Amino acid sequence: MDSEQLEKKSHELKREHDEYLRLLRAVSLFHPQIAGMLGRARQNRIDHLSQMKSKDRLAGLEELIKYLYKCQSAMEGNDSLNRIAFLVNRAIHDYAIAIEESLSGMRSVANDSMRDVMEIQYLLNDFRHESDHIELWLNARTRKERQPFEPGALRQREATRQGLNDPTKLPTASDYKGHSQAPHVNPMRSAITQKGILPPNRLSDIAYWEMYFHGTDLVEALLFLLEEHGVIDETSNPDVSLPIFKKMLHELRETEAEFWQEVLDGNTTDEPTGETAEASEESKAV
Repeated sequence: MDSEQLEKKSHELKREHDEYLRLLRAVSLFHPQIAGMLGRARQNRIDHLSQMKSKDRLAGLEELIKYLYKCQSAMEGNDSLNRIAFLVNRAIHDYAIAIEESLSGMRSVANDSMRDVMEIQYLLNDFRHESDHIELWLNARTRKERQPFEPGALRQREATRQGLNDPTKLPTASDYKGHSQAPHVNPMRSAITQKGILPPNRLSDIAYWEMYFHGTDLVEALLFLLEEHGVIDETSNPDVSLPIFKKMLHELRETEAEFWQEVLDGNTTDEPTGETAEASEESKAV
């Protein structure tokens, strides 16, 4: 984008910003509580985007989304995979939701979107090993026909493939458990499941942990599936297509480990008040 295009875009963004503020002030006259919520979300987005750290995180996610679009296109051009290419598009939209809500300060919504990404990953893994399952899943209409493709059944088959038999022994077991419990009302609170339009702080990175860690697993599932069907080229190599993503992934793994070590040592005040030991351990697993 050249300087003229950048200037034009800048003017357009300023007009949109001014228009939104005008509408927000109008809403506040009659609906002050709602205007306050929308105002907090708006300010959070501004605060997040003004931080260089957020820009680096977004650069990696930009790479990931471009990569997913490439995978979707490759699947659409393959007779065996074209009917499930929409799953990749669904994952892209999960990321759109997660990015928007993490910038707005709604980490719990981003967390819920990553559960959907996990379930897409489970399906892709299953289709890789059992290609006939694609047609069975696409044509499943009754509850009985859909049951073999529910997350529990998918995880059981994956555990059997790995010689574990018990799905609770899978590396992702505690992660999926945490995601599954989060949407339900329960007395435990954690940094990940905390509801609300939360102000930017150190815990804001949690949403990025989720997006990057689950993005890594999704890319792996897609790569294996594409290889299985001979749909592979140089751009499919994550080392070639995702250098910033991989760099940010390494950085986020380090910050996650440092944070949870401080939590265990009792050296942080960032954890929400009332956090139980059990909830903390579950959040750490996720």
